[in-house]
Amino acid sequence: MNIDLIAKRCDYRIRQMEKEVEHRVKKLRSEKPVSVVAAERAVSAIKEMDSWETSSLLLQLRGIPPKSFSAMSEEAEEVMSERLKEKQQIVDRIREIEVQVRGCIELAEETKRGILRGDQVRIG
Repeated sequence: MNIDLIAKRCDYRIRQMEKEVEHRVKKLRSEKPVSVVAAERAVSAIKEMDSWETSSLLLQLRGIPPKSFSAMSEEAEEVMSERLKEKQQIVDRIREIEVQVRGCIELAEETKRGILRGDQVRIG
């Protein structure tokens, strides 16, 4: 092999490597890291949930049952089902407290009427 042939082969390989490097650079620029993709999915899920909650609240205020959230992405649907379970537990607890408060008010009224009737016995 003479020097010219070796130089041609080297030039050819250098050009091939340059093309491959350009191709890889383009590919890296076009692809997003996994963390960015996951973050974008999370943001879109949060937007979906926010939109659903807003429309659901407006419907509930009108007395209409809220829409199903099955149209949301899987991530958003999972988070919403957890949030709705927590919300239902809180609502149930508030209802229990409300019943207790009503009982206390009734007891206070009965006690007040008893006091006004003079049902208290003085120990003297």
